[in-house]
Amino acid sequence: MPLNTQTMGRRSCGVLILFTLLLQGCLGMIPAPKPVAPPLPEKLLAAPAPQTLAVTGSLLDLVQDETARALVREAVENNYDLGATALRLKSAGLLLARTRSARLPKVNAGYTGTRARGASDDRGRGRHRVSLSMSWELDLWGKLANEHQAAETGLQVKALDRDRALDSLAARVLQTYFQVKGEMLKIRAQEDRVAVFSGIEQTILDRYRSGLGDLKDLSSARSQTETARADVVTAREAHARALRDLELLLGRYPGKALTVGPQWPSVTAPPARLPADILAHRPDVRAARLKAVQAGFVAQARDKAMLPGITLTGNIFRDNAQFGDLGASSTAWDLAGGLLMPLFNGGRLKAEAQAADLEARAAGLDYAAVVLGAMKEAENTLAREAAVAAREVHVKKALDNARAASRHYETGYRQGISDIIALNTSREKEIALTLSLIDLNLARLVNRVDMALALGTGAGLEKEI
Repeated sequence: MPLNTQTMGRRSCGVLILFTLLLQGCLGMIPAPKPVAPPLPEKLLAAPAPQTLAVTGSLLDLVQDETARALVREAVENNYDLGATALRLKSAGLLLARTRSARLPKVNAGYTGTRARGASDDRGRGRHRVSLSMSWELDLWGKLANEHQAAETGLQVKALDRDRALDSLAARVLQTYFQVKGEMLKIRAQEDRVAVFSGIEQTILDRYRSGLGDLKDLSSARSQTETARADVVTAREAHARALRDLELLLGRYPGKALTVGPQWPSVTAPPARLPADILAHRPDVRAARLKAVQAGFVAQARDKAMLPGITLTGNIFRDNAQFGDLGASSTAWDLAGGLLMPLFNGGRLKAEAQAADLEARAAGLDYAAVVLGAMKEAENTLAREAAVAAREVHVKKALDNARAASRHYETGYRQGISDIIALNTSREKEIALTLSLIDLNLARLVNRVDMALALGTGAGLEKEI
Protein backbone atom coordinates (compact mmCIF):
# COMPACT_ATOMS: atom_id res chain seq x y z
CA MET A 1 0.00 0.00 0.00
CA PRO A 2 1.65 3.32 -0.98
CA LEU A 3 2.39 5.83 1.74
CA ASN A 4 0.56 9.13 1.60
CA THR A 5 2.39 12.43 1.41
CA GLN A 6 1.68 13.36 5.05
CA THR A 7 3.15 10.08 6.38
CA MET A 8 6.22 10.43 4.18
CA GLY A 9 6.68 14.02 5.35
CA ARG A 10 6.52 13.02 8.99
CA ARG A 11 9.06 10.25 8.47
CA SER A 12 11.36 12.53 6.49
CA CYS A 13 11.16 15.15 9.20
CA GLY A 14 11.93 12.52 11.86
CA VAL A 15 14.90 11.21 9.90
CA LEU A 16 16.18 14.78 9.43
CA ILE A 17 15.88 15.51 13.15
CA LEU A 18 17.64 12.25 14.03
CA PHE A 19 20.41 12.98 11.53
CA THR A 20 20.85 16.47 12.96
CA LEU A 21 21.08 15.15 16.50
CA LEU A 22 23.63 12.51 15.50
CA LEU A 23 25.68 15.12 13.66
CA GLN A 24 25.66 17.39 16.69
CA GLY A 25 26.65 14.48 18.89
CA CYS A 26 29.58 13.56 16.66
CA LEU A 27 30.75 17.17 16.69
CA GLY A 28 30.58 17.15 20.49
CA MET A 29 32.67 13.97 20.70
CA ILE A 30 35.85 15.53 19.31
CA PRO A 31 38.58 14.48 21.78
CA ALA A 32 40.22 17.20 23.84
CA PRO A 33 43.85 17.99 22.95
CA LYS A 34 46.44 16.29 25.16
CA PRO A 35 48.94 18.49 27.04
CA VAL A 36 52.35 18.54 25.36
CA ALA A 37 55.64 19.21 27.14
CA PRO A 38 57.98 21.82 25.60
CA PRO A 39 61.11 20.58 23.78
CA LEU A 40 63.73 19.24 26.20
CA PRO A 41 67.39 18.25 25.76
CA GLU A 42 68.40 14.59 25.79
CA LYS A 43 70.20 15.00 29.14
CA LEU A 44 70.49 17.60 31.87
CA LEU A 45 73.19 20.12 31.01
CA ALA A 46 74.65 20.17 34.54
CA ALA A 47 74.48 16.39 35.01
CA PRO A 48 77.72 14.60 35.91
CA ALA A 49 79.12 11.70 33.94
CA PRO A 50 76.90 8.59 34.11
CA GLN A 51 79.60 6.41 35.73
CA THR A 52 79.69 8.71 38.78
CA LEU A 53 75.98 8.36 39.56
CA ALA A 54 74.66 6.31 42.44
CA VAL A 55 71.63 4.07 42.10
CA THR A 56 68.86 4.49 44.66
CA GLY A 57 65.19 3.82 44.97
CA SER A 58 64.00 6.55 47.34
CA LEU A 59 65.08 9.60 49.28
CA LEU A 60 65.55 7.65 52.51
CA ASP A 61 67.90 5.26 50.71
CA LEU A 62 70.25 8.21 50.23
CA VAL A 63 70.52 8.98 53.94
CA GLN A 64 72.82 6.70 55.92
CA ASP A 65 71.40 7.70 59.30
CA GLU A 66 68.89 5.55 61.17
CA THR A 67 67.87 8.44 63.43
CA ALA A 68 66.96 10.56 60.41
CA ARG A 69 64.90 7.75 58.90
CA ALA A 70 63.09 7.18 62.19
CA LEU A 71 62.27 10.90 62.46
CA VAL A 72 60.85 10.95 58.93
CA ARG A 73 58.59 8.00 59.69
CA GLU A 74 57.48 9.63 62.95
CA ALA A 75 56.59 12.79 61.05
CA VAL A 76 54.59 10.78 58.49
CA GLU A 77 52.60 9.18 61.28
CA ASN A 78 52.08 12.26 63.46
CA ASN A 79 52.26 15.40 61.31
CA TYR A 80 48.89 17.14 61.51
CA ASP A 81 49.03 18.82 58.11
CA LEU A 82 49.79 15.56 56.33
CA GLY A 83 47.08 13.78 58.31
CA ALA A 84 44.53 16.40 57.26
CA THR A 85 45.63 16.02 53.62
CA ALA A 86 45.18 12.24 53.78
CA LEU A 87 41.66 12.62 55.24
CA ARG A 88 40.65 15.11 52.54
CA LEU A 89 41.88 12.67 49.90
CA LYS A 90 39.67 9.93 51.34
CA SER A 91 36.75 12.37 51.44
CA ALA A 92 37.26 13.21 47.75
CA GLY A 93 37.29 9.49 46.94
CA LEU A 94 33.93 9.03 48.62
CA LEU A 95 32.44 12.00 46.80
CA LEU A 96 33.42 10.39 43.50
CA ALA A 97 30.20 8.37 43.84
CA ARG A 98 28.22 11.44 42.78
CA THR A 99 29.42 11.41 39.18
CA ARG A 100 29.47 7.59 39.07
CA SER A 101 25.84 7.33 40.21
CA ALA A 102 24.71 9.96 37.68
CA ARG A 103 25.24 7.39 34.91
CA LEU A 104 23.08 4.74 36.62
CA PRO A 105 19.29 4.44 36.94
CA LYS A 106 17.78 6.01 40.03
CA VAL A 107 15.16 3.98 41.90
CA ASN A 108 13.00 5.43 44.70
CA ALA A 109 10.23 3.98 46.84
CA GLY A 110 7.41 6.23 47.97
CA TYR A 111 4.11 6.45 49.78
CA THR A 112 1.39 9.07 49.46
CA GLY A 113 -1.81 9.39 51.42
CA THR A 114 -4.58 11.83 50.54
CA ARG A 115 -7.94 12.66 52.02
CA ALA A 116 -10.64 14.72 50.36
CA ARG A 117 -14.15 15.67 51.47
CA GLY A 118 -16.97 16.73 49.25
CA ALA A 119 -19.97 18.94 50.07
CA SER A 120 -22.22 15.93 50.83
CA ASP A 121 -19.49 13.76 52.39
CA ASP A 122 -19.06 14.44 56.09
CA ARG A 123 -16.41 11.78 56.69
CA GLY A 124 -14.33 12.36 53.59
CA ARG A 125 -12.62 9.87 51.35
CA GLY A 126 -9.05 8.65 51.62
CA ARG A 127 -6.60 7.27 49.09
CA HIS A 128 -3.30 5.45 49.73
CA ARG A 129 -0.58 4.69 47.24
CA VAL A 130 2.77 2.89 47.42
CA SER A 131 5.07 3.21 44.44
CA LEU A 132 8.44 2.29 43.03
CA SER A 133 9.78 4.87 40.58
CA MET A 134 12.76 4.78 38.25
CA SER A 135 14.49 7.45 36.19
CA TRP A 136 17.50 7.07 33.92
CA GLU A 137 19.28 9.71 31.89
CA LEU A 138 20.77 7.97 28.87
CA ASP A 139 24.35 9.10 28.38
CA LEU A 140 23.89 9.23 24.63
CA TRP A 141 26.81 11.56 23.92
CA GLY A 142 29.09 10.63 26.81
CA LYS A 143 28.57 13.86 28.77
CA LEU A 144 28.11 12.05 32.07
CA ALA A 145 31.08 9.83 31.28
CA ASN A 146 33.23 12.93 30.71
CA GLU A 147 32.09 14.41 34.00
CA HIS A 148 33.00 11.17 35.78
CA GLN A 149 36.37 11.06 34.00
CA ALA A 150 37.02 14.63 35.13
CA ALA A 151 36.15 13.70 38.74
CA GLU A 152 38.35 10.59 38.62
CA THR A 153 41.23 12.58 37.18
CA GLY A 154 40.74 15.22 39.87
CA LEU A 155 41.04 12.50 42.51
CA GLN A 156 44.30 11.33 40.91
CA VAL A 157 45.55 14.92 41.06
CA LYS A 158 44.74 15.08 44.77
CA ALA A 159 46.59 11.80 45.32
CA LEU A 160 49.66 13.19 43.55
CA ASP A 161 49.40 16.39 45.59
CA ARG A 162 49.36 14.18 48.69
CA ASP A 163 52.47 12.37 47.44
CA ARG A 164 54.19 15.69 46.82
CA ALA A 165 53.23 16.87 50.33
CA LEU A 166 54.64 13.62 51.73
CA ASP A 167 57.93 14.10 49.85
CA SER A 168 58.11 17.72 50.96
CA LEU A 169 57.50 16.76 54.59
CA ALA A 170 60.24 14.12 54.47
CA ALA A 171 62.59 16.65 52.88
CA ARG A 172 61.83 19.32 55.49
CA VAL A 173 62.36 16.86 58.34
CA LEU A 174 65.74 15.81 56.93
CA GLN A 175 66.85 19.36 56.19
CA THR A 176 65.77 20.63 59.60
CA TYR A 177 67.55 17.65 61.19
CA PHE A 178 70.71 18.66 59.32
CA GLN A 179 70.16 22.28 60.40
CA VAL A 180 70.02 21.22 64.05
CA LYS A 181 73.32 19.39 63.63
CA GLY A 182 74.86 22.38 61.86
CA GLU A 183 73.81 24.76 64.63
CA MET A 184 75.31 22.42 67.22
CA LEU A 185 78.62 22.42 65.37
CA LYS A 186 78.47 26.23 65.22
CA ILE A 187 77.97 26.33 68.99
CA ARG A 188 81.11 24.25 69.38
CA ALA A 189 83.03 26.52 67.01
CA GLN A 190 81.92 29.61 68.92
CA GLU A 191 82.83 27.97 72.22
CA ASP A 192 86.27 27.18 70.77
CA ARG A 193 86.49 30.85 69.83
CA VAL A 194 85.79 31.84 73.45
CA ALA A 195 88.50 29.44 74.58
CA VAL A 196 90.96 30.88 72.05
CA PHE A 197 90.49 34.48 73.16
CA SER A 198 90.50 33.45 76.81
CA GLY A 199 93.84 31.82 76.05
CA ILE A 200 95.08 35.03 74.47
CA GLU A 201 94.13 36.88 77.68
CA GLN A 202 96.15 34.37 79.67
CA THR A 203 99.09 34.76 77.28
CA ILE A 204 99.05 38.53 77.81
CA LEU A 205 99.11 38.02 81.58
CA ASP A 206 101.90 35.46 81.32
CA ARG A 207 104.02 37.82 79.19
CA TYR A 208 103.40 40.64 81.63
CA ARG A 209 104.49 38.50 84.58
CA SER A 210 107.61 37.50 82.63
CA GLY A 211 108.43 41.14 81.98
CA LEU A 212 107.88 40.90 78.22
CA GLY A 213 105.06 43.41 77.88
CA ASP A 214 102.38 45.49 79.52
CA LEU A 215 98.65 45.19 80.07
CA LYS A 216 97.52 47.59 77.33
CA ASP A 217 96.52 44.62 75.08
CA LEU A 218 94.40 43.00 77.80
CA SER A 219 91.33 45.21 77.18
CA SER A 220 91.34 44.34 73.47
CA ALA A 221 91.59 40.63 74.25
CA ARG A 222 88.79 40.80 76.80
CA SER A 223 86.58 42.63 74.28
CA GLN A 224 87.13 39.82 71.78
CA THR A 225 86.31 37.24 74.44
CA GLU A 226 83.01 38.91 75.40
CA THR A 227 82.06 39.25 71.75
CA ALA A 228 82.72 35.52 71.31
CA ARG A 229 80.54 34.73 74.33
CA ALA A 230 77.71 36.80 72.82
CA ASP A 231 78.07 34.82 69.57
CA VAL A 232 77.73 31.61 71.59
CA VAL A 233 74.37 32.84 72.93
CA THR A 234 73.25 33.65 69.38
CA ALA A 235 74.31 30.21 68.14
CA ARG A 236 72.45 28.48 70.97
CA GLU A 237 69.27 30.40 70.18
CA ALA A 238 69.54 29.43 66.49
CA HIS A 239 69.96 25.80 67.55
CA ALA A 240 66.90 26.02 69.83
CA ARG A 241 64.78 27.47 66.99
CA ALA A 242 65.85 24.69 64.62
CA LEU A 243 65.04 22.10 67.28
CA ARG A 244 61.56 23.55 67.79
CA ASP A 245 60.98 23.52 64.03
CA LEU A 246 61.93 19.85 63.90
CA GLU A 247 59.69 18.92 66.83
CA LEU A 248 56.77 20.73 65.21
CA LEU A 249 57.25 18.75 62.00
CA LEU A 250 57.19 15.57 64.09
CA GLY A 251 53.88 16.52 65.68
CA ARG A 252 55.52 17.05 69.07
CA TYR A 253 55.25 20.00 71.42
CA PRO A 254 58.11 22.40 70.55
CA GLY A 255 59.85 22.17 73.90
CA LYS A 256 63.45 21.44 72.87
CA ALA A 257 63.21 17.94 74.33
CA LEU A 258 64.65 16.17 71.27
CA THR A 259 68.26 14.99 71.48
CA VAL A 260 70.34 15.14 68.29
CA GLY A 261 74.04 14.39 67.97
CA PRO A 262 76.40 16.84 66.20
CA GLN A 263 77.96 14.41 63.71
CA TRP A 264 77.23 14.93 60.02
CA PRO A 265 75.34 12.02 58.41
CA SER A 266 76.28 10.54 55.05
CA VAL A 267 73.89 11.55 52.28
CA THR A 268 74.56 10.15 48.81
CA ALA A 269 73.87 12.28 45.74
CA PRO A 270 70.80 11.00 43.84
CA PRO A 271 71.14 9.77 40.24
CA ALA A 272 70.68 12.41 37.54
CA ARG A 273 67.77 11.05 35.53
CA LEU A 274 67.04 11.94 31.93
CA PRO A 275 64.53 14.80 31.47
CA ALA A 276 61.74 12.48 30.29
CA ASP A 277 62.36 10.21 33.27
CA ILE A 278 62.16 13.19 35.64
CA LEU A 279 58.76 14.15 34.24
CA ALA A 280 57.52 10.60 34.80
CA HIS A 281 58.64 10.51 38.44
CA ARG A 282 57.87 13.99 39.79
CA PRO A 283 54.39 14.13 41.39
CA ASP A 284 53.95 17.84 40.72
CA VAL A 285 54.65 17.44 36.99
CA ARG A 286 52.33 14.45 36.74
CA ALA A 287 49.66 16.38 38.65
CA ALA A 288 49.98 19.36 36.29
CA ARG A 289 49.54 17.07 33.30
CA LEU A 290 46.47 15.42 34.82
CA LYS A 291 44.99 18.84 35.59
CA ALA A 292 45.21 19.63 31.90
CA VAL A 293 43.59 16.28 31.06
CA GLN A 294 40.87 16.96 33.63
CA ALA A 295 40.20 20.37 32.11
CA GLY A 296 39.84 18.67 28.71
CA PHE A 297 37.18 16.30 30.08
CA VAL A 298 35.32 19.24 31.62
CA ALA A 299 35.45 21.09 28.28
CA GLN A 300 34.00 18.06 26.48
CA ALA A 301 31.21 17.76 29.03
CA ARG A 302 30.35 21.46 28.65
CA ASP A 303 30.21 21.08 24.87
CA LYS A 304 27.89 18.07 25.13
CA ALA A 305 25.61 19.92 27.55
CA MET A 306 24.27 21.78 24.48
CA LEU A 307 23.11 18.50 22.88
CA PRO A 308 19.68 16.93 23.44
CA GLY A 309 19.22 14.63 26.40
CA ILE A 310 17.03 11.53 26.65
CA THR A 311 15.51 10.45 29.95
CA LEU A 312 13.48 7.32 30.67
CA THR A 313 11.04 7.27 33.58
CA GLY A 314 8.86 4.50 34.93
CA ASN A 315 6.54 3.89 37.87
CA ILE A 316 5.06 0.77 39.46
CA PHE A 317 2.34 1.44 42.03
CA ARG A 318 -0.65 0.16 43.95
CA ASP A 319 -3.39 2.33 45.41
CA ASN A 320 -6.49 1.72 47.46
CA ALA A 321 -8.95 3.59 49.58
CA GLN A 322 -7.93 1.48 52.59
CA PHE A 323 -4.29 1.20 53.60
CA GLY A 324 -4.77 -2.41 54.76
CA ASP A 325 -6.13 -3.43 51.35
CA LEU A 326 -3.06 -2.28 49.39
CA GLY A 327 -1.75 -5.87 49.22
CA ALA A 328 -4.91 -7.03 47.46
CA SER A 329 -4.88 -4.19 44.91
CA SER A 330 -3.73 -4.77 41.37
CA THR A 331 -0.35 -3.44 40.29
CA ALA A 332 -0.24 -0.68 37.69
CA TRP A 333 2.72 0.77 35.85
CA ASP A 334 3.64 3.46 33.40
CA LEU A 335 6.77 4.02 31.29
CA ALA A 336 7.73 7.22 29.49
CA GLY A 337 10.64 8.59 27.56
CA GLY A 338 11.52 12.25 27.17
CA LEU A 339 13.76 14.19 24.79
CA LEU A 340 15.01 17.56 25.97
CA MET A 341 16.84 19.86 23.57
CA PRO A 342 18.19 23.13 25.01
CA LEU A 343 17.09 25.85 22.60
CA PHE A 344 17.33 29.09 24.52
CA ASN A 345 19.15 29.72 27.80
CA GLY A 346 20.52 33.21 27.31
CA GLY A 347 23.80 31.90 25.92
CA ARG A 348 24.76 30.35 29.26
CA LEU A 349 25.63 26.88 27.95
CA LYS A 350 27.64 28.26 25.04
CA ALA A 351 29.55 30.64 27.31
CA GLU A 352 30.29 27.82 29.77
CA ALA A 353 31.55 25.63 26.93
CA GLN A 354 33.81 28.39 25.60
CA ALA A 355 35.12 29.17 29.09
CA ALA A 356 35.86 25.47 29.72
CA ASP A 357 37.72 25.26 26.41
CA LEU A 358 39.86 28.27 27.38
CA GLU A 359 40.53 26.73 30.79
CA ALA A 360 41.68 23.52 29.10
CA ARG A 361 44.07 25.44 26.88
CA ALA A 362 45.35 27.42 29.89
CA ALA A 363 45.90 24.18 31.84
CA GLY A 364 48.02 22.92 28.96
CA LEU A 365 50.18 26.03 29.18
CA ASP A 366 50.39 25.62 32.97
CA TYR A 367 51.69 22.11 32.41
CA ALA A 368 54.39 23.38 30.05
CA ALA A 369 55.41 26.00 32.65
CA VAL A 370 55.61 23.36 35.39
CA VAL A 371 57.80 21.18 33.16
CA LEU A 372 60.25 24.01 32.54
CA GLY A 373 60.23 24.91 36.23
CA ALA A 374 61.04 21.30 37.11
CA MET A 375 63.94 21.31 34.67
CA LYS A 376 65.24 24.55 36.18
CA GLU A 377 65.12 23.05 39.68
CA ALA A 378 67.02 19.98 38.51
CA GLU A 379 69.69 22.05 36.73
CA ASN A 380 70.02 24.38 39.74
CA THR A 381 70.54 21.59 42.25
CA LEU A 382 73.11 19.83 40.06
CA ALA A 383 74.99 23.08 39.46
CA ARG A 384 74.84 23.92 43.18
CA GLU A 385 76.34 20.52 44.04
CA ALA A 386 79.33 21.26 41.80
CA ALA A 387 79.67 24.81 43.17
CA VAL A 388 79.63 23.62 46.81
CA ALA A 389 82.34 21.06 46.04
CA ALA A 390 84.51 23.70 44.36
CA ARG A 391 84.04 26.20 47.19
CA GLU A 392 84.84 23.53 49.76
CA VAL A 393 88.24 22.91 48.17
CA HIS A 394 89.15 26.60 48.43
CA VAL A 395 87.77 27.04 51.96
CA LYS A 396 89.72 24.01 53.22
CA LYS A 397 92.93 25.41 51.75
CA ALA A 398 92.21 28.83 53.23
CA LEU A 399 91.48 27.23 56.62
CA ASP A 400 94.80 25.35 56.57
CA ASN A 401 96.62 28.59 55.77
CA ALA A 402 94.71 30.46 58.50
CA ARG A 403 95.64 27.84 61.10
CA ALA A 404 99.28 28.04 60.06
CA ALA A 405 99.15 31.85 60.29
CA SER A 406 97.54 31.66 63.74
CA ARG A 407 100.28 29.38 65.01
CA HIS A 408 102.90 31.72 63.54
CA TYR A 409 101.44 34.88 65.09
CA GLU A 410 100.82 33.18 68.44
CA THR A 411 104.44 32.03 68.63
CA GLY A 412 105.64 35.45 67.55
CA TYR A 413 103.45 37.19 70.13
CA ARG A 414 104.79 34.96 72.91
CA GLN A 415 108.31 35.89 71.79
CA GLY A 416 107.45 39.60 71.56
CA ILE A 417 107.93 39.92 67.77
CA SER A 418 104.21 40.10 66.77
CA ASP A 419 101.44 42.38 68.01
CA ILE A 420 98.07 41.41 69.43
CA ILE A 421 96.14 42.80 66.41
CA ALA A 422 97.77 40.37 63.99
CA LEU A 423 97.08 37.48 66.35
CA ASN A 424 93.42 38.44 66.83
CA THR A 425 92.94 38.90 63.09
CA SER A 426 94.39 35.49 62.27
CA ARG A 427 92.26 33.80 64.94
CA GLU A 428 89.10 35.56 63.72
CA LYS A 429 89.79 34.44 60.16
CA GLU A 430 90.35 30.87 61.33
CA ILE A 431 87.01 30.78 63.18
CA ALA A 432 85.19 32.44 60.27
CA LEU A 433 86.53 29.83 57.84
CA THR A 434 85.54 27.05 60.25
CA LEU A 435 81.98 28.41 60.29
CA SER A 436 82.04 28.69 56.48
CA LEU A 437 83.03 25.03 56.23
CA ILE A 438 80.10 24.08 58.49
CA ASP A 439 77.76 26.10 56.26
CA LEU A 440 79.15 24.37 53.16
CA ASN A 441 78.63 20.91 54.65
CA LEU A 442 75.08 21.88 55.61
CA ALA A 443 74.45 23.36 52.16
CA ARG A 444 75.58 20.11 50.52
CA LEU A 445 73.24 17.96 52.62
CA VAL A 446 70.29 20.32 52.16
CA ASN A 447 70.94 20.55 48.42
CA ARG A 448 71.13 16.79 48.02
CA VAL A 449 67.67 16.48 49.52
CA ASP A 450 66.41 19.21 47.17
CA MET A 451 68.19 17.44 44.31
CA ALA A 452 66.44 14.17 45.09
CA LEU A 453 63.01 15.82 44.86
CA ALA A 454 63.99 17.82 41.77
CA LEU A 455 65.12 14.66 39.98
CA GLY A 456 62.02 12.70 40.93
CA THR A 457 63.49 10.60 43.75
CA GLY A 458 60.66 10.71 46.28
CA ALA A 459 60.51 9.62 49.90
CA GLY A 460 59.07 6.23 48.97
CA LEU A 461 56.59 6.30 51.87
CA GLU A 462 53.31 6.63 49.95
CA LYS A 463 52.06 3.22 51.14
CA GLU A 464 52.68 4.06 54.79
CA ILE A 465 49.85 6.57 55.13
